[in-house]
Amino acid sequence: RFSINSCAVSERVMGAFCGRCVRAFKSFRTVQLRKKNHLGKRAGSLWDGNTSVPVTLFAGTWNMGNAQPSQNLQDWLQPGYDIYLLGTQECYYRPPGGFDDCIEHWCHCVQKCMPSYTKVCEHQMGRCHVMLLASARVSEHIHGVQASHEETGVAGCLGNKGGLALSFFIGDVGFCFVSAHLAAHQDQLERRNLDCSKIIDGIRFGSREIPLTNKFT
Repeated sequence: RFSINSCAVSERVMGAFCGRCVRAFKSFRTVQLRKKNHLGKRAGSLWDGNTSVPVTLFAGTWNMGNAQPSQNLQDWLQPGYDIYLLGTQECYYRPPGGFDDCIEHWCHCVQKCMPSYTKVCEHQMGRCHVMLLASARVSEHIHGVQASHEETGVAGCLGNKGGLALSFFIGDVGFCFVSAHLAAHQDQLERRNLDCSKIIDGIRFGSREIPLTNKFT
């Protein structure tokens, strides 16, 4: 009896150790693009002495179906927002001449449509991509930018399906954006729910012990 209990305890300890190792490994692929800085307070030209200011945000997702996008994206990217968070899936096609790959061409198409905006961050997982753009009014106040991803594809570990996330701060307010590419068809509802849980639990920003649902709620 003693040996069985000892074995059970050892399995729990090993399981906890393996879990920490997996989270530590995943933390290495989290990219930090702008560290937190003195802009972590409600100060500067954006606030101009006020304690709160309006900031508008557009979040959009597009399954491109491995087709080249139109040169005119105005019907989708309506002007006038301070922040644009764009997620794409199945972004894979033969790029026009002068571009090394389709992601480079896609970013060019977006920025051609929005020339006055700064691309603050982008992150790629296979044929999925996320991008953060900001107006001049807001861009200089964005800090603590991080990006990461979680694969849920073939065998639960390939990047043909999964989620990508961006997090950032404006002053002392935190934001998190998750874009997911999930299994298709009506009969895959249970798998989509399970994969969503894996994505949210697998992506960690800051402390790898704190899940997104605790950090950004």
